[in-house]
Amino acid sequence: MKNDLEIIEYVVNQINSSQIISDPFPHKFVEKVFPDSFYKELIGNIPNKDCYTQINKTGSVSSDYSDERYVFDLLQQNDFNKLKEEQKNFYKILIKVMLSKDLFKNITLSFKKTIDEQIAKFSENEKERLGWPNFKFYLRTSLIKDYSKYSLGVHTDNLSKLVTFL
Repeated sequence: MKNDLEIIEYVVNQINSSQIISDPFPHKFVEKVFPDSFYKELIGNIPNKDCYTQINKTGSVSSDYSDERYVFDLLQQNDFNKLKEEQKNFYKILIKVMLSKDLFKNITLSFKKTIDEQIAKFSENEKERLGWPNFKFYLRTSLIKDYSKYSLGVHTDNLSKLVTFL
């Protein structure tokens, strides 16, 4: 496996080399976002279902939200401790990649126009809630499992989300 800095550079290059698609909203579809060997390790280290928590039991969504979506929060020590030791070693690297300043900087620069347009539309209340003019960003990284009965309808994500990766 490559080291975390090489993986970050690879991911940033993959994202930067992909075009922004504007319909139905600004987004990128990035193929082979990870190096092949790293992706194979990722697939081999996916935790078992019993390591995940139904998302409607986490407090991040309402209790009547579908019980077919499960989440494994890589930044929650309780979740992380459920992993086998070799999985922990792998996910420490993935966390470094996903939370890297270089990745955040490149993503926000890629979508600068869209982000600026959204910020310009903020109400005074939204600006106050988000800490205008010095926004504070919090990064989250989770694994999500959706099962056969789960479906996601049309929705607008909450105000606190700037960028979402799927």
